[in-house]
Amino acid sequence: MSRGLTIRLALPLVVAVGVAACAPVPPPPTSANRELPAASAASASETPTISIPGTGRQFGPDPAIVPIGMAFWDAHHGIVVGSPSGDRMKGPGVVAVTDDGGRTWTGGPATTAPLFAVSVAGDHDAWAIASCSEPEFDPSGDCLATAIFDSPDGGYNWRPRGQHAYLVTFADPGHGWMATTGEVDPPERLSETHDGGFHWWPIRRPCTPSWPKVASMRFVDDRHGWIVCGGEGSGTMGPNATYETLDGGTKWHLRSALSFGGVAIRVRRPPSGPIVGAFFLPSGRAWVWQGRSGTETSRDGGLTWVQAPPGKPEDVFVDPMWFVDDQVGFALVFADGATQLWTTADGGTTWRTVHRW
Repeated sequence: MSRGLTIRLALPLVVAVGVAACAPVPPPPTSANRELPAASAASASETPTISIPGTGRQFGPDPAIVPIGMAFWDAHHGIVVGSPSGDRMKGPGVVAVTDDGGRTWTGGPATTAPLFAVSVAGDHDAWAIASCSEPEFDPSGDCLATAIFDSPDGGYNWRPRGQHAYLVTFADPGHGWMATTGEVDPPERLSETHDGGFHWWPIRRPCTPSWPKVASMRFVDDRHGWIVCGGEGSGTMGPNATYETLDGGTKWHLRSALSFGGVAIRVRRPPSGPIVGAFFLPSGRAWVWQGRSGTETSRDGGLTWVQAPPGKPEDVFVDPMWFVDDQVGFALVFADGATQLWTTADGGTTWRTVHRW
């Protein structure tokens, strides 16, 4: 990469396990300047030191990867994660980075566990989610069930940050949110961190039985964010609801919704669903990708949605999308029998292919 990053080599990486959302913890501080309680993080003496492979010395051009997750810091610098086979249950986890808008990639194995999602913030901070089918049988200890890994140097070095999260998003290197699963009721919990993932506090989860699953979550600063809830659909339709918060998740406001049952309920103009993921910008521009149902966009913070490229129902499949501003964005696309990276420079009106795997 060409951003003058200082690559940290051969430093001991210590697991810092965040508090599970279902554990009894104190409420989040009302000010970012308040001291965070040390009791809500595991001490270094209680957690093993794990050396994670994947330093800059192991990275090379055109790594063997089928990307599953993708994000960009800016119009030039981006990252994809996945595995050599594209199977999110079979490792190793592979990372590749680009500094030319996705045309060329450099990378290599980064974790024992396969990686299936990635989010970025700041200039070179990244968070990835790893999973493996049988973590209890991995003697290395690196293969954790749906574990969050973070990288402070643009994807070159990774360290575990917590377990059981299937969604993570950061507005900046300090403020982040995750959705976790567990053997409790409700099965999903939301948590926030103010210190880069060392401590976590629960926040309110807006999803209801009509759309029970947190399909996507995106915050654009430490107060302003969106959640799209979804549910099991039929064919190219599925129940969904878009919520917005202006206070960090204390209150959630319904923007649009579609539910099924005895009587279908529609609030404003929601996407058709079923929702796979969503991306929001501070301006209120937003996109959802919906598997077989293509992609839709909103220009008013999720109140109204309309069909829009790059996805096409039953033809062009998108997962995920990432925008660096209102004009420049990227999408991982499966079309014509290949996984491809597409980009737009006009807010999603037109798209072109920049790389094929």
